[in-house]
Amino acid sequence: MTALCFVVPAFNARATIGTTLRSLLAQTRGDWSAIVVDDGSGDGTGDAALALGDRRIGVVRQANAGLGAARNAGWDAARADAVCFLDADDTVAPAFAARMLAALDGHDLAACAYAMVGPDLEDVGWVIHPGEHDLTAARLLRHNPLAVGGVVVRRSGAGRAAGPLFDPALPVHEDWECWLRLTAAGARWAPVVQEPLFHYRMRPGSMSDALRTMWLVGLRVIDRASAAPGLRARAAREWTLRSIGRAAACGDAALVRECAGSAGGLDNLSAEEAAVLRGAAAWGLCRQEGVGPGGGADRRRAWRGRITGACAEYPALRGALRELDFAGPSWREVAGAAAELAGTGGLVVYGMGRNGRALAQELAALGIAFAWCDDDAKAAAPIIPGLRAVRVARASMTGDQLVIVTPDHAAPILAALTGLRALTPPRVVAAARATVAA
Repeated sequence: MTALCFVVPAFNARATIGTTLRSLLAQTRGDWSAIVVDDGSGDGTGDAALALGDRRIGVVRQANAGLGAARNAGWDAARADAVCFLDADDTVAPAFAARMLAALDGHDLAACAYAMVGPDLEDVGWVIHPGEHDLTAARLLRHNPLAVGGVVVRRSGAGRAAGPLFDPALPVHEDWECWLRLTAAGARWAPVVQEPLFHYRMRPGSMSDALRTMWLVGLRVIDRASAAPGLRARAAREWTLRSIGRAAACGDAALVRECAGSAGGLDNLSAEEAAVLRGAAAWGLCRQEGVGPGGGADRRRAWRGRITGACAEYPALRGALRELDFAGPSWREVAGAAAELAGTGGLVVYGMGRNGRALAQELAALGIAFAWCDDDAKAAAPIIPGLRAVRVARASMTGDQLVIVTPDHAAPILAALTGLRALTPPRVVAAARATVAA
């Protein structure tokens, strides 16, 4: 029995399946297997997989049945207790099998950070760092922070939930529904591996056609989740706001109107809701055009016009999105600027959400020591090799420290940090540039 099986559902993926499978051939740990599920392809996808000539790679052929059914077929055919579901145009880092199996030890599921890469697998400076608090049932109900190819599932742990692993009736979000169901059944998540071991290939323009389906199916996933009605209602509203942000990023005024009509009460968005809307729009803009968070400098005017036009009927939405930083700096740039500005007082990263963890990753890579703070008592620093960080309380911060406030909804936090040198990431970069210019 192999230690890890990669299940690769594939439909007309001849152009990319070789690159995906060669990333498996490069694994530092060789006791893996792969099952390519040729889901009714007409382009010789399965033959292209077998042409690599590695005995560890097998092919299961079936009539076209969709992604969920293809993943289930691979799951049934796998002869390993640990399984990763890798799409046929994505890749994994050489250390994926070794690191993820080590993380899975004693747990039912393990997830890692992942890099969003361009259509030719080029680095665009965009890494997403899920955290442990993202993997609670309450947080997963609100949205799915994981990439399916960055998750390893233990077969014995998946038995906690009845029925097929993935719901074949769902055209999208079948992975989100699966993680929700397993978590609600008591599946144990390992601490997130903060190395970006999975690489998600973006295809510019590929998101817009599926947005309405993603929104509606997402509402179905939330509605059937095991949670209190009030939590489901809040999650459904937040999901609709995310869908509005993504629709605006694609300039889809009709979908913005449809989502807004179902949400109700958009005249007075809370600070948290406005932050969710902005975050979804920023994600959508980058995802739609295949660029990283720091890659929007030359697109600012076009992006602003697109969003304004899509939300023309809704002043509150336009107002919230007006604060969107269309060309924010990369986290590597923020980390470098922070090192220049911190001085002898030291550096504090405020917030260990996705933004804070991404910044922590870059600070660790540069060998920069820092402290961190989070209002959530259960928050934890990311597990990163070489990380030098200690937790501090808000009350213990001093005026000679540089405090970087990483949450998207920074305004209330900044207001509470009066008297401290507290800046948002873009302002850290701007201040560093101003210092150099002076």
